[in-house]
Amino acid sequence: MSAGEWKPGDVALLSGHASGPHVAMVRPRRGRLEFAIEDGGFDLVEGFEDETYSARPLVVIDPEDREQVERLADLLTERSEAACNTASEVLVSATQTALRQFANPTQPRPDEPTTWGVVEAACCHSDDRTHWVRHPDGNWWPAYSYGATTKRAPLPDCWDDLINPVVIREGVQP
Repeated sequence: MSAGEWKPGDVALLSGHASGPHVAMVRPRRGRLEFAIEDGGFDLVEGFEDETYSARPLVVIDPEDREQVERLADLLTERSEAACNTASEVLVSATQTALRQFANPTQPRPDEPTTWGVVEAACCHSDDRTHWVRHPDGNWWPAYSYGATTKRAPLPDCWDDLINPVVIREGVQP
């Protein structure tokens, strides 16, 4: 893009800097446009591109903004004359899900540790994260229950009831 094509609010990937590529937003400053870089620096848009430096526009889509996702899906299906409303709705939903995953990736669930393995996780009964120990009976027990002095020990949970587990110790191998 030439300097005249950039508008305030545009987002760009700047290449050619000694410190590597930077994501920048175009903003007005003192009557001129500049690329505002995430570290607080800036470069003027006018005359930015030469043999060493380049700026490419980036697309910013908010996965929570259904209208933006619909516009993207419409552009993706524009050339397909056979697309029906149902297929378009499915594509919009699938695209929105994919963009959400792309914007905020979820870590894959780790494999369940073996006996006496320890994980940190919340459970379906409480949002509090705690350490859980896999007991030989196959259930997961809160680590504090082993030294509990209360009359009622906490109930065990199964692996699927633990939310976002992080493995602390793998456990013993039989």
